[in-house]
This record gives sequence, C-alpha cells and structure tokens, in this order.
Amino acid sequence: MENVVQNRISELKRAIRILESHLEDNGSNLQPKQFELINNQLNIYKRELKIRTDYPTHFLTES
Repeated sequence: MENVVQNRISELKRAIRILESHLEDNGSNLQPKQFELINNQLNIYKRELKIRTDYPTHFLTES
C-alpha cells in the first residue's frame, strides 16, 4: 500500500511540473478561463501533495 501512496506523490509532482511549465511557456497566450482552470488544478494538486506527504499513513489504512 505504501507504494501506491508513493506512486501518487510522484504523479502529482509530475503533473505540477507540467502545468507550471505550461503556464510559464504559454501563460500570456491563454484566455482568462483557461488560465484560471490550469491555476485551479495546480492548487488542487499542490494541496493533495501536501496532504499526502504530511499524512502518508492515513492513506495506508483506507481501502
């Protein structure tokens, strides 16, 4: 089960890097709704990453 949490953490970090890179490269060309959508998703991923790194054992007992 711990491997599942570590895999999710890796996926979140990768997704955050990709979205931040996309905003950095194309942020000025995005429509406001597109920018808001990407920014909101980044915030969601960062929040989940923080929770999963701060409380990894909580996710091991579920399922």
